[in-house]
Amino acid sequence: MLRPGDKVDRFLVEQLLGEGGVGRVYRVRHRTLGTVHALKILAIDTRRARARAVREAQVQAVLGHPNVVTVSDTFEVDGRPCLLMDLVEGPALDRWLAQTAARMREAVALFRGVLAGTEYAHGKGLVHRDLKPANILLDIDSDGSVVPKVTDFGLVKVLDLDGGAAATRTGMVLGTPAYGSPEQLLDPRSVDARSDLFSLGCVLYELCCGQRAFRGTSIPVIYAAVSEGLYPPPKDVVPD
Repeated sequence: MLRPGDKVDRFLVEQLLGEGGVGRVYRVRHRTLGTVHALKILAIDTRRARARAVREAQVQAVLGHPNVVTVSDTFEVDGRPCLLMDLVEGPALDRWLAQTAARMREAVALFRGVLAGTEYAHGKGLVHRDLKPANILLDIDSDGSVVPKVTDFGLVKVLDLDGGAAATRTGMVLGTPAYGSPEQLLDPRSVDARSDLFSLGCVLYELCCGQRAFRGTSIPVIYAAVSEGLYPPPKDVVPD
């Protein structure tokens, strides 16, 4: 684990922003230019996975869409691939929803941005396979307006290449159970953009209703709910 003050390539580590099955994300500053970025160190270190990470980064680097977090560089730290990305100062959508009851107009505006970024990435051949509020960052402008930015496009595909422990953590091969499509539960390697549409529906439900569509006390219960389409009708959750 890196610590504040550590030097990585041309960057100075300022703080750990978060960590999970994908890896760790740090706030870093360019030691010459002074620019601030997010550096994600992936939890994989095989040759095949490193090559795939570079290819995914090359595609994501040229997306250039306001609703997708851009990758600007890739290199290695201790043999592990790293992605240098835009730093989004605001919270992820899941944290924002935990503190805010989104008004319908606000929810629709946010979701339109998420749709726009996802559609653009799909047009470039990228399939996310783990779309969820935690992978949607909110960039808050000085005027208070909020711009959603989808992050981690293509990374799930990178991380399930070699199987094993790194590929079976939450958010990897099967994505996140409450947001994964039924076909993703059965054969995660074969899914395409249509599976992302299912996940987006789950995100929209949560934006409008303030709770997950598919819930349960265990992963098998959630899988069953997803497979059978068992979720509370929105009118029962939000009567108005």
